[in-house]
Amino acid sequence: MGSFTKKAKATKVLIRRAKSICCQESYYPDEPHKSTWQIFCDQLYFIWKFGGREKYYFVYGFDRKSMDRKKICDEYIVYEHTFLNKMFKNNNYFDRKKRICSANCIVSDKFYFYLFLKSLNIPTPKILYYTRNGKLFYDEYHHGDEISTILNHDMDAFAKEFDGQLGDGAFALKIQDSKVYVNNELVSSKDDLLKTFAKSNYIIQDRIVQHPELNRLCSTAVNTIRLVTLITPNEEIIAVRAGLRIGREGSRVDNCAKGGIFVGIDMNTGKLMKKGIIKPPHGKLVYQQPDNGVVFEGFEIPFFKEAVEMAKELHSKLYRIHSVGWDIAITLDGPIFIEGNSLWEVSGTQAAVGGLKHVEKYFPELGRINDSPFN
Repeated sequence: MGSFTKKAKATKVLIRRAKSICCQESYYPDEPHKSTWQIFCDQLYFIWKFGGREKYYFVYGFDRKSMDRKKICDEYIVYEHTFLNKMFKNNNYFDRKKRICSANCIVSDKFYFYLFLKSLNIPTPKILYYTRNGKLFYDEYHHGDEISTILNHDMDAFAKEFDGQLGDGAFALKIQDSKVYVNNELVSSKDDLLKTFAKSNYIIQDRIVQHPELNRLCSTAVNTIRLVTLITPNEEIIAVRAGLRIGREGSRVDNCAKGGIFVGIDMNTGKLMKKGIIKPPHGKLVYQQPDNGVVFEGFEIPFFKEAVEMAKELHSKLYRIHSVGWDIAITLDGPIFIEGNSLWEVSGTQAAVGGLKHVEKYFPELGRINDSPFN
């Protein structure tokens, strides 16, 4: 995997930056650890075996003596980039003979995703307005108006870019009595908001009121389930793993990239597992919500089984996408689907729940773009 030149370059980087790469703070300070030399050798092995060093080495706890190289390679997807390439190919294959093509645009574009779920009567946040090419639209049929007309409408909403990732560019928006609040702060210059909407395509959705139980974990962000489903060679849709992303009090998003916590969910019980992961640069291992002390282990997610069944049913309608990472909120009325991601992240799940190596068998190597999976 990977060219000799690429591996040689990665080796040089490892040697040059050995101290910063191999001497990081452990997520498991109370357990016996490998020596710096052993960690260096592990990373060197990953480069030449899998094509790159493992940047989540310490997050996964590979620095523990109990995590020997065989255990790591048998249980974990190592060097995430290689697996993401396979995921991308499997989700984007094209078979001219079968006339099968990718349907990724339905989940990649948040506006398309909304229209698709709306047509199936699957709960999803209502789009109040959307901006495109510098115009404001009230619904999927209405002719565009000037962006500035948004200031004439009171709303309590959440805005995000059509194809935004990791919570970038997303913000809470409230307009009341001609006053504009972004993330609950009064905006002095409305022009800045209008420029934001003019320079990119945004959807403006009804704010989600999450279940009171999930408010216990964080009340300022909507804490969402990340659930992965995939289609097997027998065309069965299975739920692979799930976790809950928990925001920090004061934050409007729950993404791990913004300092949020990822906690595994027991697929059988719908209850949170013991540990939560806060990834670098905020990183550490936590067993309760740092801001309010709510213990994770045994915390039951309302409507979890319903969310799993709904995700599998929805994926059956998106049969041209091999795997999807669903973002699902829970309200008093049940699950509500926020997004689908055809290129989902594996690091949070592996860190909180354990290795996903057993899933890799469902992602065959595709030599050409028209090689279809499982042939």
